[in-house]
Amino acid sequence: MALKWVKYNIKYFNGDENNVTAFGESAGAGLVTSYLTSKMADNLCHKIISQSGNLLSDLYIVKEDQIAKARCLTSIMGKEISDVREMYERLLTAPVEELTAIINACSRPVVENKFEGVKQFFDEDPIVTMRENRFKKLPVVVTLNSHESALFLEKDEHGNTVYAKNFQYFIPRCLDVQNDSPRALKFAKKLRDFYFDGKDVTDEEKYLDFISDAHFARDTVMFIEYLSKFNKDTYFCLFSYSGNMNTSLMRKLGFKGATHGDLIQYVFYRKNKAAKCTEKDQKIVDFLSEAWCNFAINGLNTTISELRDENINLKQCITDLNNHLSEVDTTLSDLNEQSISFDTRLKSAESQVSKDNYLSNKLEVVETRLAAMEQQARDCNIEISNLPERRGENLVTVIINIGVLINQQIQPLT
Repeated sequence: MALKWVKYNIKYFNGDENNVTAFGESAGAGLVTSYLTSKMADNLCHKIISQSGNLLSDLYIVKEDQIAKARCLTSIMGKEISDVREMYERLLTAPVEELTAIINACSRPVVENKFEGVKQFFDEDPIVTMRENRFKKLPVVVTLNSHESALFLEKDEHGNTVYAKNFQYFIPRCLDVQNDSPRALKFAKKLRDFYFDGKDVTDEEKYLDFISDAHFARDTVMFIEYLSKFNKDTYFCLFSYSGNMNTSLMRKLGFKGATHGDLIQYVFYRKNKAAKCTEKDQKIVDFLSEAWCNFAINGLNTTISELRDENINLKQCITDLNNHLSEVDTTLSDLNEQSISFDTRLKSAESQVSKDNYLSNKLEVVETRLAAMEQQARDCNIEISNLPERRGENLVTVIINIGVLINQQIQPLT
């Protein structure tokens, strides 16, 4: 309903109905990523920012009997109803105050059954839609905090962390494994072996890593793998910065990093947080504000934009390098095919040294620019990459890849 309202009314606020960005955090991230798979959101949304959540999360969508759930709700509202159509009308016409009073009794979406005259939000499991490449190809930014589940650590009356004992409850829903089955117990053992060397859980930091992976990282990685496989405009941000604008939870635990809800502190202004903002915190605020706004305007992440701008600036350098390499090749061929006097060879060698110095200077320019870009990311303690490209190549490989991006073939010296 909100997206439809924006579609038909945003022009009256000087907005563009054909350039709408859906932004969500946590459960909101699950909702906005649902627009990728729901036919109800067709042509209503054009870009998505998803922070700390997505539609594939076991925390977002559940497998339940929708009729039984509806019957439970109408019962809570004071009337036992068995007829499906009557239940539908009861929920459809209920006062908003009555619905908000029971909202926590039924707060997660399901794959809906088909009813005549009723449009489904999910007509199949979202993981199937993603896996089978039936989702919308929109630019998407996905973020993950380094220690998402710190916010959800269970504590006893003395403030000590309560560790889960039954690891089979952390098995992904998509595997369709019954929690009490022998197969589930085998999965649980493998989880314990991997994270805790098969021992009882006593290390709070290891346990935090485990539940952060189980509740957030696992589903996020799966989501961006499906996205990047079929959709080139996919961006991923891993946020682990610890600053004054973070919530105090990680400091109280004695750990570095960011938990659920920390990144959003740097995106939206809060007066009490702004008063504590350090110079380094402000860099994070500026970086994220520019990145998110640029993405909303043109679908490009700021860092990727800068990289592409840098590629354009490097284009002339790379062209010069290519020309020089061609000259070197021609010179070597001439030296091999012709008999040249000693004086001529000496002059040619001196000229070659001069050209090699030119080549060295150009390479230094490239190295300096790449180093500056890497240092910017290091200062902010943020890694942002355009999936599915990978990093870690040597300088020659980086230059060759940049050449490919700007349609300038580069042949290295051999």
